[in-house]
Amino acid sequence: MATRNSELSFRLTGDPASLLASLALSRAAMLRTYGAMREGVEGAKAAWGEAQARVKGLAESLGQAGPPTKAQVAELQKARVEAGRLKDAYLGVRDAAQ
Repeated sequence: MATRNSELSFRLTGDPASLLASLALSRAAMLRTYGAMREGVEGAKAAWGEAQARVKGLAESLGQAGPPTKAQVAELQKARVEAGRLKDAYLGVRDAAQ
C-alpha cells in the first residue's frame, strides 16, 4: 500500500489584534466551561460523601437500638440505594471530565 504525504497550509488574513482578541475570548470560554465542569464533579463527590455518611449513621443507630423495625431496615436500604446512585453519578461525571 502506497503512503501519501500531504501538506496542509493556511494563511491568516485580517487584523492580528482582532485574531488575538478572538483567541482570548475562546480561551476564556474554555476556562469557564472547565470551571463549571470541575464544580459539577466536586458537587457530585460531596453529595456521594453525604449519602455515605447517612448510610453509616443509620447503620450505627440500628446496631445500637436493638432489633431494627421493618421501617428502619427499609430506610437503611433506601439510603444504600441512593448512595449507590450518587456514587455512579459521581464516577460518570468524573470519568466524562477526564
